[in-house]
Amino acid sequence: MITESLSFPAMNTYFEMFLWHHQTYAFLHEVCGEAQRQVLKLEQILSRYNVDAEVYQLNRTATEQPQRVSPVLFQYLEQSLRLCQQTQGLFNIGYCADTALTDCLHLDHSRSEAFFSDPSLQLDFGGIGKGIALKKIAEILDIYEIAHAFVSFGGSSILTKGRHPYADHWLFDLRNSEWDHPLPMTDSSLSISGYQGQNHHQQQHIINPEKKQKQHRHQLVVVQHHCPMEAEAISTALMVADQGQRQHILEAFEVEDLFLL
Repeated sequence: MITESLSFPAMNTYFEMFLWHHQTYAFLHEVCGEAQRQVLKLEQILSRYNVDAEVYQLNRTATEQPQRVSPVLFQYLEQSLRLCQQTQGLFNIGYCADTALTDCLHLDHSRSEAFFSDPSLQLDFGGIGKGIALKKIAEILDIYEIAHAFVSFGGSSILTKGRHPYADHWLFDLRNSEWDHPLPMTDSSLSISGYQGQNHHQQQHIINPEKKQKQHRHQLVVVQHHCPMEAEAISTALMVADQGQRQHILEAFEVEDLFLL
């Protein structure tokens, strides 16, 4: 058994990956190199702060006229619109807009173009970017036939493949006095939204798109789901969802496990 690990800064946090396999160190090093290249490539597309990033440029020009976007970004715009609809608008990459995202983000499939009909719309993939990256990592691990891996993005977005080298699963636990819910994970993902501090009024960071203000209904939301991208959208939406909205979201997605605090 050979192990390899990778750690580097990306998307305003740290990406960490641990692999084990019955291959050579050179092979696992190649896998890690490809993983890092793809994560940084996604960041170059999705960042709204990097002046060279595609989303940054789209935010500056898409209110003037339709803008052609790359196939990669167009795919994530489509998926984000779908997730917005499935969560009744609570997951929203354009939450600051005065108009509902589905009414002001217009996608032309034939031309691969995007247009903003509301000048206040600014796209922000911060609530799902790590999930998108983890989904890409899962594809890379499948291509290289890596059966066992643990991947963490800032400790709040997690992907697992197979099992720990000395157990029949990966075990997730959380440093929180009110958490007593260790999760055995194999071939699954996890998204954590919220915080562990005591003064949550000072730490609220997720905006309720309906009210255009920070308004958490929970201190902590942990979602286990087969897709890391969907897990991120679900956990973000559940942070601000009322009881009826929460029921709708849970019916729309196949959540493997859920913890609300």
